[in-house]
Amino acid sequence: MFSTREARDIGPRGEHLSIVIPTYNCASFLRDTLRSLEAQGNAISDAEIIVVDDCSADEPESVVAEFRHLRVAFVRHERNVGPCENFRACVLRAARPWVQLLHGDDVLLPQAYSRLRAAQPGDAETFAVFGRTVFIHEDGSEFIDAAGNAV
Repeated sequence: MFSTREARDIGPRGEHLSIVIPTYNCASFLRDTLRSLEAQGNAISDAEIIVVDDCSADEPESVVAEFRHLRVAFVRHERNVGPCENFRACVLRAARPWVQLLHGDDVLLPQAYSRLRAAQPGDAETFAVFGRTVFIHEDGSEFIDAAGNAV
């Protein structure tokens, strides 16, 4: 997550946070991604959430429609532009000072944003904050922990 430094943290309800989600043929995983956002509760209730699709064949827009209550915006490229350009489009669409690039096949750990906000030092010098990463199989079981060890 990085910032343009207009706000010292993501805000108590995520009001300074844009969560941008690039997707390409990962609709089956996108549902879990959005569920993990939903589970964050009030910590991101005022965050901007945007899914930017790179011309997928698997209908991610229908998945996004299931989460209408989260006010998720959906943008679809007219043609496939590739991952780098899709990531760039995500960042350019973000309107808030703090931006998280959350991939369409990623899930957040419980209380991720409230823990992130608590860890932010709140000074103008901080421009990036990183959280824990756990690599998982399609069935949800971990295969590499945060220290890089196979499990």
